Amino acid sequence: LKVSFTLENTGRSTLYGQEPQVEFGPPENGYVYDQTECFAGDPSGLVPVFAKETQRIRLTLGTVGWDSANAGRCNGATSDYPWRWGLNAPLEPGQRQTVIGYVRMSQPGTYTLRAGVVQEYVKYLAENVKPTTITVTPERVAPDAAAYDAQLRPLAHVYQLGAGPESQLARTGPTPTLPIGAYVGSFPWTGAFIDWGEGGPLGQTDRFVVMQTRTFLAPVSGEYVFRTVSDDGSWLLVDGQPVVANGGLHGVDEAVGAVRLSAGVHVLTFVAFDYVSSASAGYDVQLPGSLGFVPVIDGLGSGAMRGGAGFAEPPDLAIAADDPGGSGVARIRWRWAGGEWQDSPGPLLRTGRLQHGTYRLEYQAVDAAGNYGPVRELVFTVDTTFPLNRQYMPLMFR
Repeated sequence: LKVSFTLENTGRSTLYGQEPQVEFGPPENGYVYDQTECFAGDPSGLVPVFAKETQRIRLTLGTVGWDSANAGRCNGATSDYPWRWGLNAPLEPGQRQTVIGYVRMSQPGTYTLRAGVVQEYVKYLAENVKPTTITVTPERVAPDAAAYDAQLRPLAHVYQLGAGPESQLARTGPTPTLPIGAYVGSFPWTGAFIDWGEGGPLGQTDRFVVMQTRTFLAPVSGEYVFRTVSDDGSWLLVDGQPVVANGGLHGVDEAVGAVRLSAGVHVLTFVAFDYVSSASAGYDVQLPGSLGFVPVIDGLGSGAMRGGAGFAEPPDLAIAADDPGGSGVARIRWRWAGGEWQDSPGPLLRTGRLQHGTYRLEYQAVDAAGNYGPVRELVFTVDTTFPLNRQYMPLMFR
């Protein structure tokens, strides 16, 4: 939601602003708040803090009852004006200035927005200005399930970066809030670091997003350390929870995050974007008790041995799904070729152990807002007569 304020100084003294403000560049690059955020930050410390500065002028926006509806999410009361933007430059007597800000509305409902002007720690110079009622509909971003190529390699999807202020891309929060544009295509990827230089995947140059959802097999229970390396920002989530936040506009940079996982299959989502200039991305994991980072262990067959599109052992097929729209994956619809559709609740589909044969699986993610993702397909064989050669190495202790 883009909000434009015009303020005129009708007094005799110069007015001064404070953060968040646009000191350089066009005013259209104003700060972006999330709907449940406020200028004072939150108890987690993950939301930026723009504390009050005595006598500084800020433009305010809010809804009646915001403080009570968001109790515990803000470091203090906001007088129901949680979103505040400072003047971008001193405002001399007789001058006018336009200040632009944004609020990312994420919760469906009907809201009456009202504007104001505050001189921090002094008084409100204007309140309840131009009340405007808006309706926020449930999100309409389709969820998606993990996709694979003909050799059962996990695919990463490429999108154009949607329109939005640069300040939104510069945010470094725990989860991505990127504007997603048109779908470009996909490419097989294990997460291994790729340096595209001044280019990008599938012929892209600047302003693109790479997203991948897949299953991850945790061989043992314990603490797993995940790492992302990217230019510009990137994020990694496990089972829908943020683990690595490497967001913002920056050169090649890495970030790590740890999470305790039980042994078995988990849902992994990676998101990265490039704004301008050089681009790179990658992710990997440090297993419990190890010292180095290794590629993520794919969990499609729950550990069953395979080669290409064939499994040499009965797999317990595991298909992951995620919802970039934010309402969450409610279920995965699935069926064997020509069969009846079935529902598997949540973001992880398990088919049970499959025996010798040829299979074609169709599946589709559905989110809590009722959006349906594309129908994906897997064609594979299970050949339990395929000869296996195992070599057991001696166990080494440090």
